[in-house]
Amino acid sequence: MAMFEKSREEILTTDCSVMGACMVVVEDDMLTVKEEAKHIIPYNIKGTSFKAHPFFEASSMRKVKDTYYFIYSSKQNHELCYATSKYPDRDFVFGGTIISNGDIGLNGRSESERLNMTGTTHGSIECINCQWYVFYHRLTHKSDYSRQACAEKINIEEDSSIKQVEMTSCGLNNGFLIAKGEYPAAIACNIKH
Repeated sequence: MAMFEKSREEILTTDCSVMGACMVVVEDDMLTVKEEAKHIIPYNIKGTSFKAHPFFEASSMRKVKDTYYFIYSSKQNHELCYATSKYPDRDFVFGGTIISNGDIGLNGRSESERLNMTGTTHGSIECINCQWYVFYHRLTHKSDYSRQACAEKINIEEDSSIKQVEMTSCGLNNGFLIAKGEYPAAIACNIKH
């Protein structure tokens, strides 16, 4: 098996690995590589701020004021996390979890206390009409392959932090579902009694 034009053995013996959160500088044609790829967050997470929430996949970058936000799906497999830096290509520090599709971590909730089936989530943040949102997906029908797109309002604080938000059924609405009538079960993020 070859990946990145390297054999499995070459990948495993490459210093710092070729896997992980990397960036590359390209020429103006957006095709020609100008500089070698490099990690923007540590691949070896031992002793770093990323230890509990290592990078897995599905990343994107946003610049808000003078801070770069690297948004990614972590190896915890239920959360979107972020890291911040003053540069787009180095010095990122783990910031926190933006959302978990089981509300794990929210107000100290443990994995065993999750409020929904958890699994892969992907997404990012975007500002719409001066309000920031996290867009992500959650699982439905007890399947990692049945995914529902969701959005929640978030706040980016003056210190560049983003507090974890609750997963809801009404992220783009201005309130909760009215406790009257019937709703399909698949739209309910958390059912409480």
